[in-house]
Amino acid sequence: MSHGAWVVVGLSGGADSVALLSVLRELQPELGLHLVAAHVNHGIRGAEADRDEVFCKSLCQQWNVPFYCHRVSVPALASESGQSEETCGRHVRYAFFDTVATQLSEGEALGQTVLIATAHTAQDAVETMLFHLARGTGLTGLCGIPAKRNQIIRPLLTCTREEIDCYLSEQGISHVEDSSNQDLSYARNRIRHEVLPALEDCNPGASGNMLRCMDLLKQENAYLAEQASDVKAEAQAEGKDTYYVDRLLAAHPVLLRRALASILTDVCGQNLTAAHVAEAEQLLKAGGQMQIPTGAYVRVRDNLLCVLRQMPQPNPVPDFVVSGADRVETPVGTVRIRTFPNPEQGHRPNAADSAYGNRLDFDKIGPFTLRNRRPGDRFQPAFRNLTKSFKSLCMEASVPAEDRSALLILETDAGIAWIQGFGPSEFARVTDKTETVMELIIQ
Repeated sequence: MSHGAWVVVGLSGGADSVALLSVLRELQPELGLHLVAAHVNHGIRGAEADRDEVFCKSLCQQWNVPFYCHRVSVPALASESGQSEETCGRHVRYAFFDTVATQLSEGEALGQTVLIATAHTAQDAVETMLFHLARGTGLTGLCGIPAKRNQIIRPLLTCTREEIDCYLSEQGISHVEDSSNQDLSYARNRIRHEVLPALEDCNPGASGNMLRCMDLLKQENAYLAEQASDVKAEAQAEGKDTYYVDRLLAAHPVLLRRALASILTDVCGQNLTAAHVAEAEQLLKAGGQMQIPTGAYVRVRDNLLCVLRQMPQPNPVPDFVVSGADRVETPVGTVRIRTFPNPEQGHRPNAADSAYGNRLDFDKIGPFTLRNRRPGDRFQPAFRNLTKSFKSLCMEASVPAEDRSALLILETDAGIAWIQGFGPSEFARVTDKTETVMELIIQ
């Protein structure tokens, strides 16, 4: 926690949140903290909820802590959204905490660090782990609750309920009890009051053992996340949100799924499920497109996975012809041309290399133009002893008719030397005798 930070403390009035606010007050002089408390009256428990609000307001007045309160009917919101009251309440709380933090960032705390502190404890972490396990989570879910995520911090995450009760007793600090914590209609309460005691009966110290297990899992999760980040970086293509399919598929399935999850999350945030990642993995192998949360699309074609924040409109591309240069602007994008000595001269080129599809034998090209399709276009793909019409090639590759005019075609005096997505022609491909390579980089 940086010196002089502003901290929005989620204050329910229960033992955990009261202890959190008290501890931060003790650290206030040393760390120069600016504390504010944020309380949500969920409108669920009637007079008891009002009692909690009054208690929190009174406590903050006593401790000279600015108090923010939000009154809302969570049952009504949950009914409208189709969520459980538990889930809806959590969303309402974090939205309010974020609103208070934003107000501070734009006002009194302008230009300073603003954090949100919640009073999750070791017991909450264990309960979360079991809850996620029951839902079939992966490794990340088994790590429980992170101690820090973005601006949210959880300073009490390693503290037990016994330690918190002891602290409040020693300090002579009162708190309120939430009767809904005993309501077994809530999944977390059933875990707390039924599942955890049963596990302790089976193996005394089960909760502590699970905490140690989570520590190990967090280390392994961090390592795998680092490896997946490397896979993602190595697969990155020239375009924004674009990745080479073959480089992704070359990774171990565990790292592939993590890299895909990261790629999709970059666009749609956290509203991602394992089903979305699994669908994207199948897409890599079969091609096609899928929609992900926020309305974005993932498209796999021509050895490229592209995340499109919105689908391009199927408007026809106007006819165009542009002359060859080091950098060419076309109606469908920018093409950079670079030439370099063939590093593999004397060796058979690796046609499986993802870069091969955009490389030509420079000495065989000569003057060229880039254009879109024309009636009667025919092409002999590299390593194929046949010539096919442009239309037949697109039909074989399942290129939608509305997208075909956007494919770039490089034409020389000798004919079509390259088609975007289909690679070089037989006469223009790189061979073991090629001295200079010309590469097209599409942006």
